[in-house]
Amino acid sequence: MVTALSKVGDDDPPKRVKLKEISLSALGNKSVADFVTKNSKSLLTKLRMPQGFLQLPALQWAENHDYQMAAAIARSVTVINDHAERGVALIQQFSGSLTKNKEQLQFLLQVVAENRKRVPQALKRALIEQSETGACDPK
Repeated sequence: MVTALSKVGDDDPPKRVKLKEISLSALGNKSVADFVTKNSKSLLTKLRMPQGFLQLPALQWAENHDYQMAAAIARSVTVINDHAERGVALIQQFSGSLTKNKEQLQFLLQVVAENRKRVPQALKRALIEQSETGACDPK
């Protein structure tokens, strides 16, 4: 994986494997290192992880202070699927409370989602600012 981090290659590698281009048996034969590119190193930088341990043999990492700090940072990162969680919360909030008709519910959810995009902060101050600038004009 460390070799892949410094490998010369595409500056903008694909974000995920395209299953149409690879067979499932070939995918099963891949390791984590096959998905690491030089662009992966930017994650370490963005998370402000120390990277000095990358210069050491992997067998020495466990005792290295930089590695221990980077591992602690990695363990503290919470991984969520924000879009899915927002969708579930939206459904739970509005499901059945305003309408029993599924088509009306779908339309209602679309309207609410669009409104949340337009007004990300549901604060009186934000609404006043939008009305003054004409940003909430439905035209």
